[in-house]
Amino acid sequence: MEDLSIRILFGRLMCDTGQWNQSQHFFQYLLNNSISYNEDLAKIEYSLGGVLQCKGEWNEARKYYEHAFERLINIRPIRIKDLADILFNLGEILYEEGKYDEALDYYAEAFTIRKQYYYVTKANRSCLSNHQKMYWLQFNKIRLNGYVPIANSLCSFGKIFLRQIKCDEALIFHQRALTILEEYYQFPHIDIALNLEYLVQVLVEQKNYNEAFNFLQQAMSFYKKYYPNDHVKIAASLYGIGIVYFGQGKYDKALSVCEQVLKIFQKHYFSGHDMIVNVLKTIGCMQKGKENYNKALDLYRLALTMQENYYPSYYADIANTLNYIFDVLICQSKYNEALYYCQRALEMQESYYPSGNASIALSLSNIGVILRKQGKYTEAIDCFRRALTTVEKYTSFDHYSIAGFMNNIGSTLCYQAKYNEALDYHRRALEIQEKYCSSCQQEIANTLNYIGNMFIEQKNYDETLKYC
Repeated sequence: MEDLSIRILFGRLMCDTGQWNQSQHFFQYLLNNSISYNEDLAKIEYSLGGVLQCKGEWNEARKYYEHAFERLINIRPIRIKDLADILFNLGEILYEEGKYDEALDYYAEAFTIRKQYYYVTKANRSCLSNHQKMYWLQFNKIRLNGYVPIANSLCSFGKIFLRQIKCDEALIFHQRALTILEEYYQFPHIDIALNLEYLVQVLVEQKNYNEAFNFLQQAMSFYKKYYPNDHVKIAASLYGIGIVYFGQGKYDKALSVCEQVLKIFQKHYFSGHDMIVNVLKTIGCMQKGKENYNKALDLYRLALTMQENYYPSYYADIANTLNYIFDVLICQSKYNEALYYCQRALEMQESYYPSGNASIALSLSNIGVILRKQGKYTEAIDCFRRALTTVEKYTSFDHYSIAGFMNNIGSTLCYQAKYNEALDYHRRALEIQEKYCSSCQQEIANTLNYIGNMFIEQKNYDETLKYC
């Protein structure tokens, strides 16, 4: 929001420097005494929502944003820019809650308003109505006061594309946003640093770790111009570096960095903050990678307890943690206990996503893995087929997972000596991998081995040699 009073700017400055509790108390005082200070109630409520969002108190943040929105919608003339900012932030909360389709609706609505207000465009240029298509990026001119909000909107679409595993599209949006911000600021700024971190997330997904590392160092150098070394923004960049080390298999380095990040987050955030939960789970993954299974379990269970205490309604993320615990228990051959956790995860996901969601496929697949180990092949195949159907319905572009579930079905059919049917699934998986996942050489090699083994079982050794 623009045209903020000195008092509101002061409260937001406290928020920006990590003094969230002080900022929250200050804005609540202003809200209770708004008449005395002649303050804009909507701007106070919006600012309170922002503080609570930073603290990870999403439900409370949403309430204040909605109060501000209702207040503004009844004011004439309508403050259209302010409404767009609220819609955008509501989208951000939904994104944090894992409700990406709903988040996209809010992002798109905010962008439509911003596009109309901030762009001087050529005729016949418009935003595509289909959310799954590329939004147009070529504009004739952006008004000066629209650079930052437009860049933020482009980043929001980039984040959604990354969740859809559309890395090329995500890069386009983040790079376009970066260009806009660099043109606007002309010097190192924290908004540019944040955009660099979004780019890093895409590069990590693409396993482009060297370039990701360079961007993180650049982002950190920007943050250090504004913040002390133990600020959460700098810690977030350090966290990214830890993720890069982990992706490179440098577990000791990754662990050292992430433990440092955890200490900083614990200093600034409340004990159950989402960022602390995320770092605990990441450190758990690193301990699992080092085969320190008991340490990994302790970390996952600590994260789970925090989520159940502070985010009890956020079933999607709790389910993810339950599946992390499943992964460790499988490594320890504790199959009955593992089954309990992935069944809990499935129940939560089906409750959180009543219309269905691709993330449900992971829990179904995990249940299938346990059932197969227990010799319950028919039930296992049913779970794998449900997982495959779920991914094909909700994320048909996720070729990696589709091929993986096909291989799971094929390998389970092999246990039932249904070799021809199994061979069909493995061949379909291979075709998908070679067409869409050519860089996944290990996975392609595994599929070739599955096919070779099918021919061995059929004593067709000449065909076996073609695949081994």
